[in-house]
Amino acid sequence: MVDLGSGSGLLGLGAAARTGGVVHCVDLFVATDLSGNTPDRLRANAAALGVADRVRVHRTDTRATGLPDACADVVLSSLCLHNLADAGARGEALDEVVRILRPGGTVVVSDLAHVRAEYAPHLEGRGLAVRTERVPGTFPPQRLLVAHRPG
Repeated sequence: MVDLGSGSGLLGLGAAARTGGVVHCVDLFVATDLSGNTPDRLRANAAALGVADRVRVHRTDTRATGLPDACADVVLSSLCLHNLADAGARGEALDEVVRILRPGGTVVVSDLAHVRAEYAPHLEGRGLAVRTERVPGTFPPQRLLVAHRPG
């Protein structure tokens, strides 16, 4: 499993606590984005949850994770991809998702912008089956994308 834009680990560590596998948390940990999001904070949160032995922290760009091809059965991302400067950069990040996703794998993205207009058609163009929906009760409003790669 991979958590792109993991920050302090909300999604990735939650997944690690519910599964038995390794979770790769990928983030640049840019201090101006969210105060306190650092690799050390993520590691401390992992230790507090008792999952530190199964969490791998990667301080790298979501467009070039360095992870092996087809290594992830699930890729998660929340409130990350919209931070990339333009559609081309966001497309590169989505191509990286497709590269690391195993056949039969699932992508789940929650974001503030670009979900229906960019992310969905981009992933559909790469052969994934995609659905999007509004996430109820969020402010600012978020959209959810769930995509499956054929197995």
